[in-house]
Amino acid sequence: MVSPYSHFAAHTAAKLAETTGRAVRWRAFFLGGVLRAAGNVAPATVPAKGGFLGVDLARESRRLDVPFSMHPGFPMNTLTLMRGLIGLEAEDPDHAARVALSLFDAMWVDNVPTSDAPRIAEALTRGGVDPDAFAALAADPANKARLKDQSDEAVRRGAFGAPTFFVGDRMWWGHDRMDQLAWCLAHGCS
Repeated sequence: MVSPYSHFAAHTAAKLAETTGRAVRWRAFFLGGVLRAAGNVAPATVPAKGGFLGVDLARESRRLDVPFSMHPGFPMNTLTLMRGLIGLEAEDPDHAARVALSLFDAMWVDNVPTSDAPRIAEALTRGGVDPDAFAALAADPANKARLKDQSDEAVRRGAFGAPTFFVGDRMWWGHDRMDQLAWCLAHGCS
């Protein structure tokens, strides 16, 4: 949720799944933990990249035809949302994907603060999940542990940022690699 480029990737992955007939399994991870473990930093913290971020994000929004508005609270604390999504992933991965898209849009189109419980509840309802049930999933210690485990697994598999995609053991990083990933799915490359 906290990565604006993951917002673009989420919408692109949904379209890719539709056009290729391939299933996409969403796996939430804690980006801050992955960055730390990989010795990486968020692009916004690098002065030259941070200064260019707004230009690049606006271009990508137009190029991909995916609505986007830079969140004034960036970077937001999305840990509770990630824990809820982990719980949904365990119950129904397809449902979790729909909810994730709704939350991405809440963050990166509507600029909903994560502390705005009524508006987060609206986004969850749009995604087809009861906000109280989602809150229970987010509060479940098992989902806290799952988020840590999935974050650790992402690092073990080579992830160093978001978005990261895996097809089997093959990894792609960055929303701008979605075309390459689609080509490889069609042609069987690695």
